[in-house]
Amino acid sequence: MDQLTGTILGLFFVFFGLGAVLSMLENWGNKLTKFNRQRLTLFHRVFGYLFVLMYLLILYFMFRKILYLQEPLEPLIALHAAFALLILPLLFVKILIVRRFTGLIDRVPYFGVAIFALGLTVNILTGGFYILRASTGKFVSLTDYDRDKLVLEVGRGLLEKKCMKCHTLERVFTSRKTEDGWTNTVNAMALRDPSIRAEQVVQIIHYLSTIRSVGGSPEAMRLVGMELTDKKCGRCHALEKVYRMKRTPDQWTVLIREMRAIEPAWISTEEAKTIGQYLLASHSVTKEEAKRGLGRRLRKDLSSASISLEPEPPVIPLSGEAVFRNTCNLCHDSERIFLAAERLMGNKEQWLQIVQRMNENGADIPEHQIPRLIDYLVAVKAK
Repeated sequence: MDQLTGTILGLFFVFFGLGAVLSMLENWGNKLTKFNRQRLTLFHRVFGYLFVLMYLLILYFMFRKILYLQEPLEPLIALHAAFALLILPLLFVKILIVRRFTGLIDRVPYFGVAIFALGLTVNILTGGFYILRASTGKFVSLTDYDRDKLVLEVGRGLLEKKCMKCHTLERVFTSRKTEDGWTNTVNAMALRDPSIRAEQVVQIIHYLSTIRSVGGSPEAMRLVGMELTDKKCGRCHALEKVYRMKRTPDQWTVLIREMRAIEPAWISTEEAKTIGQYLLASHSVTKEEAKRGLGRRLRKDLSSASISLEPEPPVIPLSGEAVFRNTCNLCHDSERIFLAAERLMGNKEQWLQIVQRMNENGADIPEHQIPRLIDYLVAVKAK
């Protein structure tokens, strides 16, 4: 959730809280009120329920954002979180008094006012700061500063500290823009996050326009591609296996497309494009080279083989579950495969196609173990 959306939700939160408090005070505190008391009670309940709903929604997004932070909480964020959490026990006690401990019903208005005051304070710390920054903030440009006083390492540190609050660094490091493009982007981000000051904005712009500008070195893009390959592909595959592969450009293209289709949430379109560019540049061969390489590898294997007159030791058949643990679990977690088993409903032909495709991708499942593996996958139940 970005700062603008959070501010809008906060305004509704304050509005519903104000409605609940005013209707409560009018009903209980004004003996000469001209409003119908039953309607005031109804208004108070409706606004109260909406207030609680908005509070829980904001609390969810707040915890979600805090969990993704890669650094200790800043003082403003910590204060905001503390006030937000303080509302929860007050709200709980207020509901208990109304529903069970009615002898303390005359204390309810105090709890209502305290809850509203805390809610208003929480939104002033965030939404109010955002509105103030949006109305008074200025557009920051490198032309307004002395470039000799800007330090790349400072810019990178601020980039990691500030930008990772909302998105991963891959999104930044796989992008290339002109200086004007980075200037517009960072200013837009600073508008969403009021904690980024102008002097920090210019440092980040300086770093990105120097390191991640259009026309940067191929070596920089190669490093970005390798880092993404390590992180994204290494989640399921041994990197030694990935980097040992030599495929044609068409084969790499098809393989990357298949991997992204399996986990589209893990590999974005931009990330897949960067990984593809790296693998095509560093680990691809022509069709002719692939054929020659395969021939050389086969001849080497045959020349190094030794003939033995001793009888071959008997092959001890593994159970289907053991084959599953030794092969499938090397790249995929069990839950994902069990869900696929539930979807396929024991279809042997489909499982055979999947296992064959895994072997083509380098799974190396021996032929004599495939029938037992398929029997296990057919019989397994989703857990």
